Amino acid sequence: MNRVTWIGLSLAVILGSAFGPFVCSAAAKPASSGTIAYVKGGDLWLMKSSGAKKHRLKKTSKLEARPFWAPDGRTIYFSRRASVTHDPINGTIESWDLMKIDAVTRKSKLIARGFSQLPIDGDVSPNGKKFALCSQNFKGQGGVVIHKRTTSGTLSGELKNPFDWSTDEGGALWGVHQYLPRFSRTGADLAFSGGPRYFDDGGDSGYDVAVAHLSTGSLRWAIVDGGNWTPAARGLDWSKNGKWIAFGSNKDGYGSGYSDLYVVDAATHSQRRVTSAYHELYLDPSFSPASTRIALQMVLTSKSVSSDARAGIWTMNLTGKQRRFLGSGSQPAWCTK
Repeated sequence: MNRVTWIGLSLAVILGSAFGPFVCSAAAKPASSGTIAYVKGGDLWLMKSSGAKKHRLKKTSKLEARPFWAPDGRTIYFSRRASVTHDPINGTIESWDLMKIDAVTRKSKLIARGFSQLPIDGDVSPNGKKFALCSQNFKGQGGVVIHKRTTSGTLSGELKNPFDWSTDEGGALWGVHQYLPRFSRTGADLAFSGGPRYFDDGGDSGYDVAVAHLSTGSLRWAIVDGGNWTPAARGLDWSKNGKWIAFGSNKDGYGSGYSDLYVVDAATHSQRRVTSAYHELYLDPSFSPASTRIALQMVLTSKSVSSDARAGIWTMNLTGKQRRFLGSGSQPAWCTK
């Protein structure tokens, strides 16, 4: 072994020991395990999918939220609250920046200043060249916009919003708002939560989960249910193998006292209720790299009848079994690799 090779291997061992638990690329660890980013105490944290090796990325004085991973397995995009102002008419108005941080070096960088008045939810295309970002104003109105990504990782400007439909689909006017964008495995389609749906009588029937073709903006399919269904506030994710879409909803119940987890077959569009909540909210599902498990947040709205119900981050399989409590926190994002 020559000197250069020995030095290279030594550096790899040192970096692997120092940062290995917090990098989820295939070279660093098996794709079936991975790393979960989450929010705790207003800061970004990382942990192994077993709940071990919890570590705060960087302590800041500003509130951080909504992490999502880049395809490289080490870059995390997130929202950071830049300012809070109080308007006599509109009340409290916040300004949120879009940021990114390297999970190895822990260096952060500003991507877009004042991008939204609420935390920014989004996704990066599988090839890393596009962002699908949802920004919202102080009234809660928002929409998904596709942006190009520059070589430095910043936004090169608005590409288009392809989802401004002006025709009725199943009695519903699509394109009023869109939330929670998630790219398909190939990057050709985009899943999101769209609504509210306004019918001819002007009634507001709730929200929908839809899948559209990215280049044309045409609607491929959607799950349309009436009633008090609000997955836009409760999370959505598309599995890494492209087969499943998971979302949170209270559509089988009443009021806002609980929210269940649902999994949809992306090919047949059939859906199944994975959990049976009672005074629990199952929020922000995120698929594992192998698409066999889901990380999500559980919130207790009152005393639960379930003896093992604990507020925080859990993982479970796609049938709701083999549950594991990982610890306190919110907004889990399982690494893409």
